[in-house]
Amino acid sequence: LTKVVTLTIEPKKMEFSWDNQEYNYNGSYIVPVFGSINGIENEKINLVSLNGATDVGEYSTDVVCLSVENGRGECSNYELLNNSGNFKINKVKPQINVKAFNKTYNALYDSVVSSYTFVGGDANVESEIKYYYDKSCSNIAKVEPVDVGKYYFRIETKANKNFKANSSECL
Repeated sequence: LTKVVTLTIEPKKMEFSWDNQEYNYNGSYIVPVFGSINGIENEKINLVSLNGATDVGEYSTDVVCLSVENGRGECSNYELLNNSGNFKINKVKPQINVKAFNKTYNALYDSVVSSYTFVGGDANVESEIKYYYDKSCSNIAKVEPVDVGKYYFRIETKANKNFKANSSECL
């Protein structure tokens, strides 16, 4: 007489600790990084987030097993518990890079700022150039620089969905 017995091996349940994930906006697609957790018998379970985002905001994602190093090397041998959570992308102040130049009087207003760029990936930062008579940028010029003289300026940005308001140093 032969008796058939079925053996079922269940996946090892692994607790997953979800730390608050916060990132600063950088213009790139951000995918939360979780690294790895230790399995059994020196197995290392490499984790990956299923979702990411680009813009400032709060998002949810799930974390899954990407691969298992050492041992049997099978993600199906493990079940991650508490694998859903949130991450946040924070607003930042845009970094303002400014290049100025000198000009010769020509009775016309030409910007004394030859170029300025915002570092951080968003080309739609609204900005304004303000001119001053003093190097502390406290005495605002009543008109844009046309006449001979020394002028100082500051570039100010307005806040938008990804950036906080910011201003350059007085130049």
